Amino acid sequence: MFFWLIERNLSWLEAHHLGFEHIVKETLYTTDLETFNKHRELRKQYYGAQAYDFTDASLFNAANQSLTANKPDDAIAFAQLNLAFNARSARSYQVMSQAYQRKNDKDKAIQALEKAVEIDPSYAAAHNDLAIAYEHEGQLDKARKAYEKAVELEPNNLQIRQNFELFKEINDRTSPGKETSQ
Repeated sequence: MFFWLIERNLSWLEAHHLGFEHIVKETLYTTDLETFNKHRELRKQYYGAQAYDFTDASLFNAANQSLTANKPDDAIAFAQLNLAFNARSARSYQVMSQAYQRKNDKDKAIQALEKAVEIDPSYAAAHNDLAIAYEHEGQLDKARKAYEKAVELEPNNLQIRQNFELFKEINDRTSPGKETSQ
């Protein structure tokens, strides 16, 4: 992608107008190590000048926008590109998980969320999403622990609390050894 921009003498803004998503997608599958090294070199030279400056925020936003546009493959590609430059971006793993869920790849979705909470154990939203994923896969003990961690991290988050309360209501009522009311 970066050679694509260089060869055409395009700035970040011009590339954005030409369809940044298309450029990234086109080049993700044809990029080699030399290209990434050239990007790193350019990034050092132009960092902060809105040229060759693919920050965590811009790539995460591109992944999120792709997900909103129901383009999970593009969202995964942007998240992976972001992780190539920002390996500790827990939120990129979270958006990647959402894209995998859209593709119905539940195992990869869970793996991405597990990586997100490993990178940032204080990321309550990722713990909440992981709890939901575990719950859907019938891994109720893991789900309960993830919900408990999410509530511990953000006790005033209404959405997390509601998710956990609903989980407890459903699972406490249907768990073996519990009495059910008729």
